[in-house]
Amino acid sequence: MTAHLLGIDGMTRADLEELLELTDTFAEVGRRPIPKVPALRGRTVATVFFENSTRTRMSFDTAARRLSADTIAFSAGGSSISKGESLRDTVEVVGPLRGRRPGRAPSDGRDGPLGWLTGRM
Repeated sequence: MTAHLLGIDGMTRADLEELLELTDTFAEVGRRPIPKVPALRGRTVATVFFENSTRTRMSFDTAARRLSADTIAFSAGGSSISKGESLRDTVEVVGPLRGRRPGRAPSDGRDGPLGWLTGRM
């Protein structure tokens, strides 16, 4: 199975079955008294949003926490972007956190890691 799932085109039956088994595993995790797994323990995930997005922001944050990651939320509304700082400069500030930076940028509406802004994808 691929690292990034954007659709099911090109997936084999075995890939789809593996994905369904994985979702069953996480459904079970969600029913636990403490719904967490240690996959990202000790890692930090910074969510970066340049548009208002309640459901997506909360979904990303919940997913990171269920994987035991520490989270940092960034919202453009309360940042230096409102004073004219560029998107690239802002991502460079977040860059040293290392790891994935899921989010949404207004220029193209893509969700996902923002490494394409810094050439580190």
